[in-house]
Amino acid sequence: MVVVGDLFDWLYGQRGVVPEHLRPVVDAMRARRRLLWLEGNHDMHVARALGPSSIECSDRPVQLTVAGLSLDLRHGDLVDPSQTGYRMLRRFLRSGLMRGVTGALGPALTQRLGERATWARHLQDTPLGVDGRKPKWLEAARAQARTLVGVDLAVRGHGHWLGWWDEGLVCLGDWLHYRSYLEVDAEGARLRRFEPDGEDPVLAWGPVGALPW
Repeated sequence: MVVVGDLFDWLYGQRGVVPEHLRPVVDAMRARRRLLWLEGNHDMHVARALGPSSIECSDRPVQLTVAGLSLDLRHGDLVDPSQTGYRMLRRFLRSGLMRGVTGALGPALTQRLGERATWARHLQDTPLGVDGRKPKWLEAARAQARTLVGVDLAVRGHGHWLGWWDEGLVCLGDWLHYRSYLEVDAEGARLRRFEPDGEDPVLAWGPVGALPW
């Protein structure tokens, strides 16, 4: 299993501390035989929080071959090189200075402030719901996928888009709205939607463009 970031609305990892209300999810992840967690822009320094764990963590792109398919896995927040302001903010949030500030604030206050800030941003950007889809981001993600060599599928989160494009770009949607995920096995790759009761329906077996919101 691979999580491509933003599993939680906010997690700024401090050494050995997983916020209590997030622990059930983390414990379920630890029970997996193998799980890779790629950090997003809402979950960072994850390995510091988990400590020695069966969960592998990375803040960099990862390439895996699964059932003969080469996958390029990234959260997706860096697909648009024109977002210089965001890139500066991203570097600051991951800096030693920010680690010092959050260390002084403590885990509980850091978590509370982060959750409030992200929720305020949701309300500002999408007052009627968490629809973070932006056409410019999708255009940049497709352009990036076209530059990859020897890759069958470029798998991205972040953009809230759900779909599969001719360049091999697969956007995973977001869990709150779509409950969607990509499944890869010997039969190929397919986008599915999680259903708590019954079989998870297949949404796409190949390029279909953007699936409806």
